[in-house]
Amino acid sequence: MAVTAGIDPRVLLLITEAFRHGKAIGAWADGLDALQTAGTGAAHPRDDPSVVETRSQLAAHPHTA
Repeated sequence: MAVTAGIDPRVLLLITEAFRHGKAIGAWADGLDALQTAGTGAAHPRDDPSVVETRSQLAAHPHTA
């Protein structure tokens, strides 16, 4: 894993370890760049229609209101 300017290497380590252990990881804004830089293979939500659809379904679910 290469150290990337602007992203703390400790954050990248935390992300890769959490990913390796199968932990749920969520991010927004600059965090999405960190996920991609860490090599998790995470797609940006804007690029994945299933993410938008899932978020819409969750928002409409009666237990999440």
